Amino acid sequence: MIESFTNPFPSVVFSYATGNRQDMDEVGFGPGMIYTEFLARKLHETGIKTFSGLHVDAGENWEVILSKISGRGSQCKVLVVILNPALYLSKPCLKEIYTALCCKKIPSCLRGPSQKMRKTGGP
Repeated sequence: MIESFTNPFPSVVFSYATGNRQDMDEVGFGPGMIYTEFLARKLHETGIKTFSGLHVDAGENWEVILSKISGRGSQCKVLVVILNPALYLSKPCLKEIYTALCCKKIPSCLRGPSQKMRKTGGP
């Protein structure tokens, strides 16, 4: 596992909704997840430590991400929100954004890849 992915105190946390596309993605895999993984790797290459739902082990409570945003010892400076249509229907994403706002961490919103993006188009 990449070091920054296991760091308990990342400076950047991602919030994303998977948002799978009909006839293009399997359930649980979609543009939000793909874009988040791409950006996390790019930040890792520059030495910036990140955390997202991709780092939550199977069976672990997803709410661990909230402690990365505002828990004791949190070093989160920004919550990067990947905007896509699925985000607005995701209670976990909305809770992550609310948590960041409550602790005065202004979310930075990035428009995710188009829902029409081809499978081979990449982020």
